[in-house]
Amino acid sequence: MARYTPILATSGVITILLTRLLPHLLFVGPVTTFICLVSTLSLARAFYYIIIWPRFVSPLRHLPGPERESYFMGHGNSIINMPIGEPHKAFLKIPNDGLIRYHTLWNREHIMPTNARVLQQALTTDIDIWVKPPQMRLGLGRILGSRSVLFAEGEEHKAHRRIMNPAFSRKQIKNLVPVFWEKAVYLGDKVASEAPKQENAGWLDMALWASLGTLDIIGAAGLGYDFRAMETGGNGSEIARAYNVIFTQRRGRKVMQLLMTIFPNWLLKNIPIKRNIEMRAAHASIVSACHELIRTKRQELKSQTAGDEKDILSVMINSSYWDAPSTGGDDGIQEQLMTFLAAGHETTSTLVQWALHLLTLHPQYQTLLRTELRNKFPTCPSPAHMTYEILDSLPLLRNFTQEVIRFYPPVALTMREAARATTLDGHPIPAGTTLVIVPWALQKDPKVWGPDADEFRPERWEGRTLDSNYDILTFLAGPRICIGKDFARMEFMAIMAVLMARFTFESTGREIEIQGGITSRPKGGLKLKVTEIIPESHAPQTAEASAGQ
Repeated sequence: MARYTPILATSGVITILLTRLLPHLLFVGPVTTFICLVSTLSLARAFYYIIIWPRFVSPLRHLPGPERESYFMGHGNSIINMPIGEPHKAFLKIPNDGLIRYHTLWNREHIMPTNARVLQQALTTDIDIWVKPPQMRLGLGRILGSRSVLFAEGEEHKAHRRIMNPAFSRKQIKNLVPVFWEKAVYLGDKVASEAPKQENAGWLDMALWASLGTLDIIGAAGLGYDFRAMETGGNGSEIARAYNVIFTQRRGRKVMQLLMTIFPNWLLKNIPIKRNIEMRAAHASIVSACHELIRTKRQELKSQTAGDEKDILSVMINSSYWDAPSTGGDDGIQEQLMTFLAAGHETTSTLVQWALHLLTLHPQYQTLLRTELRNKFPTCPSPAHMTYEILDSLPLLRNFTQEVIRFYPPVALTMREAARATTLDGHPIPAGTTLVIVPWALQKDPKVWGPDADEFRPERWEGRTLDSNYDILTFLAGPRICIGKDFARMEFMAIMAVLMARFTFESTGREIEIQGGITSRPKGGLKLKVTEIIPESHAPQTAEASAGQ
């Protein structure tokens, strides 16, 4: 709306001047005059920014980039119709020195960093300049919390990180591994019991169970609360149903993407269509659940000795930071919870889904992982207890995890916007320029990963060290690197260890489409044939005892 304010103001002033000083020149009333002026100035502005600016004026016009597919729409058609990040993989083939310019809908210019040097400047050196775009906050804020650590900038972001760092320390992750394992084992039990019940016995939507399992893990390990989503298959969990609505794409997504380039977000999300009504109801359910979690946790903390509680919610409640009116009190905590609930379970769930898909394409890795796990736990596929040290001592599982993280980053693309005019890698950058960071493309760049960059090969990680911290951007890098990256990594390893030790997975053979959104995951779920290969009669045994045999 702000970009149209000068047009509205100018039209209003001209209308008043014409009406009062030169009324004899007007053939229509002041309202019609105002509308005509707004329309004319809007068309002139559109012509300038769609045709004149990018071709003849923009300081970015000298950067290398792909030829536009459309004179008016740039690469908008490919960006809308192809999976997120795929067009950008093609852009990387263009000779460049670290920056590429391309055009989106209505010829809007975006720039994409292509090497570690430029990424470091944007994500670390000039982090105060490259901020989250306002449209991201407006579009994702009702799902992820508009005032959370994800969208906070500057000193506010530093304060949020400082408060929550203890909940994600290495020591705390070690303490949480047994919780990850307990829920992962329960996930294995549910998969074993549910698969035979399906109409086509043995075929199960693993996308659903990955989502329910990670939701229960973030609840238990991150918030000290049991959602019991797996127990009810999601049907008895209001928050599971709400997230299912949010993360399931509906028809008309492409039309909405186009409309978002024309109309303000606040207008589109208030149109009384079914999708908006569902989203508002889901948002209300999540907000209500978050406040109930805060209330319950406050009561728990009053009745126990302080100092031992290190989960995310306890850390936030125990901090005096949220007492100030400017930080929002319980509403501020609720915004943080929305981030950790949504991002904390959906990203890991997406990783699990892609891992299982990859294992059906490369079944030899199922055999290799199972052999490693059986050698480690020869008498029981799912020991009753697990430790960080034991789980992290499985080299094949570690390499497999790293390769899934590289090959299928759940968040395929993210954006930054120049808060003021600046330079990037020596190039002048106007204020408001959009910077697009594309892990999906960069992590398959042959210049970094070699000629087999587009192949899934966990063995590439044997003895490998990264040349730069910016080579893997699944969790981003620099001061804004994902605070929960170690949490997610160990959670993923626990889930995959249990599933690989107990089951084989086969696909339907259908081609997997990629669903865009907050995360890039298999469209329509992930229906797999699940076969249990370990008898349930094995007695539970501790990981320490199994490892010693």
